[in-house]
Amino acid sequence: MTVCVLDASVTLTWLLDDEIDPISDGLMDRVATEGAVAPAIWPTEVANGLLSATRCGRIPADRAKGMLETLVAFDVRIEPTPLARLHTRIFALATGARLTVYDACYLDLALTQSLPLATLDQQLRQAAEALNVPVLPARP
Repeated sequence: MTVCVLDASVTLTWLLDDEIDPISDGLMDRVATEGAVAPAIWPTEVANGLLSATRCGRIPADRAKGMLETLVAFDVRIEPTPLARLHTRIFALATGARLTVYDACYLDLALTQSLPLATLDQQLRQAAEALNVPVLPARP
């Protein structure tokens, strides 16, 4: 069973000590056992977040590399983003919700797969909620 569509903002809280979030950690445990799905942009966004953390001195480069290796152990199925859907549906989602195309890829996948969206990005959360897409982690 797949728990959710996983975005980079949640994933990075699992990896970066200064972004620890107990609510997100509970979701990490579920993803570790039940799996998740992510659009093709997800690994690149996570890697870029780790690179940014190394460049500003938050973590050493060798630790970032180790964190990327750790992600391989998670059962995250990567879904391609078809060009036909990108230039029609995803672009329309991005335009209508004032999202980046990257974030619209996550939202589109959640809609297509009928899965909750795991994100900490406030604008993406609001866009998902407006389309009746459940958002994780749930906030009190």
